[in-house]
Amino acid sequence: MVVPEADDPTGWALAWDALGLVHYRLGGHRDAISCYQQELALVGQAKTPVARKMLARQLTDFGDACRAAGDLHAAVKAWQHALRILDDLRLPDSPEVRARLERAERPSLPS
Repeated sequence: MVVPEADDPTGWALAWDALGLVHYRLGGHRDAISCYQQELALVGQAKTPVARKMLARQLTDFGDACRAAGDLHAAVKAWQHALRILDDLRLPDSPEVRARLERAERPSLPS
């Protein structure tokens, strides 16, 4: 097992991301959110285009976990932030995030 160096925030961010994904896929949405929050704290001030693209993906994953946990407000905020970054960088991932926002904004049909 490879453990990130203590002074390597990128390595730790990737480790938190992987752990968040595992929790998310296993249905542990609150644990996933916690992991993604740790990750976002490490990379939240990303400046380079590559780091900003990574941040947008992480925000998208965080939004997905929030949505799955029932926190639509937090999900929308994360997706909006991700979309601003992707649009700013003119990256092709924007339509996927935009679709998440559109689905979130549609009123639910009564059951």
